[in-house]
Amino acid sequence: MPWPCGQPFGRTALAPGQFLLRFDPAAAAGNALAVVETPASHPPSAPKRIVLVAGRVRHDDRHGHHDYEAGCRLLAELLGRRRDVRVDMVEQGWPTDPSVLEGADAVVFYDGGGGKQGCLADDARIALVQRMVDRGAGLVMLHQAVGFPRERVELGRSWLGGVYAPGVSRRGHWKTRHDRFGRHEIARGVKPYALEDGWLTGLVFAEDRRGITPLV
Repeated sequence: MPWPCGQPFGRTALAPGQFLLRFDPAAAAGNALAVVETPASHPPSAPKRIVLVAGRVRHDDRHGHHDYEAGCRLLAELLGRRRDVRVDMVEQGWPTDPSVLEGADAVVFYDGGGGKQGCLADDARIALVQRMVDRGAGLVMLHQAVGFPRERVELGRSWLGGVYAPGVSRRGHWKTRHDRFGRHEIARGVKPYALEDGWLTGLVFAEDRRGITPLV
């Protein structure tokens, strides 16, 4: 079956008329693209636990370019300002003790793509992520982590709702401005902005885009 292609997706913002996406697990079998807000195993009074997984960083990238560790540390600092959130961070693409992922309300992978993701390194890791998705945990993949190798595209679609697929998707750099946002909690307080950045285009989405909500 051919992969349905959709509108471009970016790390932070997109060109006019394009989409930043949230994949709703209630509408599409418990999977997520971007931030997912689904109940996990904690009682309502407990802080939500978010695990940030930073991919391996090449020496040449340690000064702001693909510096996954620095990006996750910044996210941890910002998320940690909330009393209702607990943040754990691991490095090198995968935790030394994978049990840190068990019971997490959401796991964020900021990593390379095309099969470089630590979570795709072997069947045991893939099975652990699948268990997280099946129980309704949030699954977030940032930057090139949404790029799946050809043999894992269908797996990525089932997890995220849309992925960067070899031979189908493209990438580029351009300036964008955004002043209209989707009606969703995640867009509350977002003000118009403009920037120049790199974007991924022609993502391969889930059938009929079930459960996908455009945000910008």
